[in-house]
Amino acid sequence: GMTTPTISARVTRTPAGSSIFVSGLYGAPGSSGGDQVERIFAQLRAVLATAGSDFEHLAKATYYVSDNDASTKLNELRPRYYNPKRPPAASKAQVTGVAQPGTTITLDMIAVPKPQR
Repeated sequence: GMTTPTISARVTRTPAGSSIFVSGLYGAPGSSGGDQVERIFAQLRAVLATAGSDFEHLAKATYYVSDNDASTKLNELRPRYYNPKRPPAASKAQVTGVAQPGTTITLDMIAVPKPQR
């Protein structure tokens, strides 16, 4: 469901299948920080499923936020998505802006595929 990238990709899976890299997810421009966070995680869930992974198999998260509303809502909402006994390693950076005008948060994720059963 992704378009063919010309500069960067939103999702890349390594040929050996050992890592899945996700970036370029944004909320709706002009929406609240909470709405943006929820939309990003909904997009992330769909992208991970298509790539053969899920929230249980996230390894590393990097969040980029440009306002306190998005930052606060990210801290409040992300425990709903991660297993509290196995959250991904994470970093959060305050930035002056994210690439999509009107949005205040984006992320980069690294995941691994779910084991084949």
